Amino acid sequence: MKNALSRWLISIAMLLLGGCGMTVTWQEEVQLSDGRVIVVERETVRVSGGDDLAHGGSGSTPKERRIRFEFPLGSGQRVEWRSSKSDSRQFPESPLVLDIVAEQPVILTINPISEGCEVYSKYSFQNGSWIKEKLPDAFAKQATNLYLKSGPSMPSFVDIATKNRDNADIRYFRTLKQVGPRRVICSG
Repeated sequence: MKNALSRWLISIAMLLLGGCGMTVTWQEEVQLSDGRVIVVERETVRVSGGDDLAHGGSGSTPKERRIRFEFPLGSGQRVEWRSSKSDSRQFPESPLVLDIVAEQPVILTINPISEGCEVYSKYSFQNGSWIKEKLPDAFAKQATNLYLKSGPSMPSFVDIATKNRDNADIRYFRTLKQVGPRRVICSG
């Protein structure tokens, strides 16, 4: 009886722990448009469940994405951006570009808005806060400079060469490899 109770308690504990999800963290080199290279910390908070085949059958799906980096550069101060939107399947937006333009951090993201349609968004860091700015309907395209992978088995550090090789993989849609030239992209 005591042995059966112990097995039952262990099983319940494993089920409860398995439902908690996990946080995947890695560091990544990012080349800015002016040629400077910075190292950022990336994080994907994952939760158990979902039938998302795009995440390798891991049994978990992303809930939130975060980027932390030093700004102003060389100051020792850290800035954090967090994804803020999700589509009807509750996936957070994916950051594609991090840049510093006119000494102002900018993050460009993509997010599904309906079946077969995605929208790019822009966030600028102003006066200590991230401000969402609406992109024009058409604008110059920009190559992705953030790592596209964010699954449960991430390396602890991603250099630019690894990122360029992995991001060039043909499995990734064109809408992830670049931002633009249109704000809203629909397939079909």
